[in-house]
Amino acid sequence: MISAGCLAPPETRATPARHDLDTHLMLRAQAGDGEAFGRLLERNYERVVNIAFRFDPDPGQAEEVAQEAFLRVFQARARYRPDCRFTTYLHRVATNLCLSRVRRRRVRLVRWRKR
Repeated sequence: MISAGCLAPPETRATPARHDLDTHLMLRAQAGDGEAFGRLLERNYERVVNIAFRFDPDPGQAEEVAQEAFLRVFQARARYRPDCRFTTYLHRVATNLCLSRVRRRRVRLVRWRKR
């Protein structure tokens, strides 16, 4: 289950999330508009690749993380709540995926060294 939540309390946000274009597109995608989700992907794909690239400088791995992040967002679209901007939500999903990959790599290294 994806749970990104908002990083700042509603009263401290400068712009209400509901007025953000990406949030609006996500709400349309949630209602079944596939074209809206396509626009979200076009607008934010490079941003997610850049996030992933900071964790793993392999371009192929960064692309894979971006694809997985958008797949997870798409699969969880019914549970999306516009409590914060969509980009905040997407950033959290991508970061969580990256952190999970880092943890898995560490576990594999530790297991390999113990042999």
